[in-house]
Amino acid sequence: MWRNLSFSWPPTQAATFPEQKLQSMQPSPPRIQYAIYCLDGPNRQELRARNLKSHKCHIEHWAPHIIMSGPLLAADGKSREGQLYVIEVESADEARRFVHDDPFTIAKIFTQISIQRFSPRIHMGRRTKDAQLIV
Repeated sequence: MWRNLSFSWPPTQAATFPEQKLQSMQPSPPRIQYAIYCLDGPNRQELRARNLKSHKCHIEHWAPHIIMSGPLLAADGKSREGQLYVIEVESADEARRFVHDDPFTIAKIFTQISIQRFSPRIHMGRRTKDAQLIV
């Protein structure tokens, strides 16, 4: 049984040459995880609300590097008191740039920021490959 096969010429995708494939196969630099803990200063709710849209754009831009993030909440479970991030980047300088360029940092919403290298041991209820059982 013959099938009607159609194709277009010239091809819609650019041809790839062997050297292009070799470049794309180069190992990428090792990525390092950082935990970033940011605390808001007092009475920053209005300032936070005014800068939220630009903060969300910043987070969207960095999304491929963000493993997880979310607000730190007050005891009432609603009021925001800061932000926690776990990101994966190539260097401590890149982690600092992530925080430095955040509109919340620029607007001085965050008054305390801690950046620490992070090594996950359990993820989604399972021990990570680097984790060793500590007895």
